[in-house]
Order: sequence, then structure tokens, then C-alpha cells
Amino acid sequence: MELERWEKVAGSFFYIGYKTKGPGTVTSALVFLAAWFIQPDLMLVGVLLVLLPLSFYLGYRFEKCIGHDPSCFTLDEVIGSLIVVCFIPHKPGYYLVFFIVWRLFDIFKPFFKPVEQIQQGIGIVLDDIIGALCTVGFYFLYIWLI
Repeated sequence: MELERWEKVAGSFFYIGYKTKGPGTVTSALVFLAAWFIQPDLMLVGVLLVLLPLSFYLGYRFEKCIGHDPSCFTLDEVIGSLIVVCFIPHKPGYYLVFFIVWRLFDIFKPFFKPVEQIQQGIGIVLDDIIGALCTVGFYFLYIWLI
């Protein structure tokens, strides 16, 4: 079984997953950068809702064709990044700090690492959703504490 060209383009975020070192971080940085220029936030929510089911489908396809959780699949980072930018304030300091927090949650998966072992492409996307929601939770905790 082989991936269709459009699946490679979408799943690797325009081939970034195939062409760079640290493809998840590069993809996330590009999503944060693009989100900075996309207003209003309602548009970001719309993009997220459109891409979410596609990410599960393509996660399944990449897993079937390439193997479990391939690094070239970066659409999951797009989903996680969009979740974060939909909740944090549109200010450079917040974008920088919560980009870093998001990447740390996504890379280390401090208490949800077993989620990525879920098969059928679900774990590939779900661990990024959980990491993004943890980042948003961290943001709300910060707001509550200050």
C-alpha cells in the first residue's frame, strides 16, 4: 500500500515532514507564525475543525503505509498548534512562551506517553491533542495564579 501524493502533501504539511530535521517543531513554528497573521480566531477554529477528521484519516494511512508514528507525518503538530493558538492571547510573549510549553509537552509526553501506542493512527494524533490541551491548561493555571 502506498500513500497518494495529496496524502503525502497534507500529512507532511507540504513535505516539511520529509525535508527537515525536527519536522514537528518546524511545522509547529510555521503554524504559530501563520496563526499570527490569521484573524479572527474564529477562522483558526474553522481550520482546526476541518483538519481534525482529516488528521485522523491521514494518521491511519501513514501508519498503514509507513509504520507506527512516522516522523514525516506532521499534521498532528498542526492540530496541536492550532488548539494552543485558539486559546492563548494574540501577543508575542504568549506565543513564544506557550510555543515552548507546547513543544515540551509534545516531545516529552510527561504522563500520557502510552497514548501514542494506540493503533489505527489514533494515537498519532491523540497524543498531540492531549499535549495541546495540557498546554492550554498550563495557560489557564498561569492566568489563575497571576
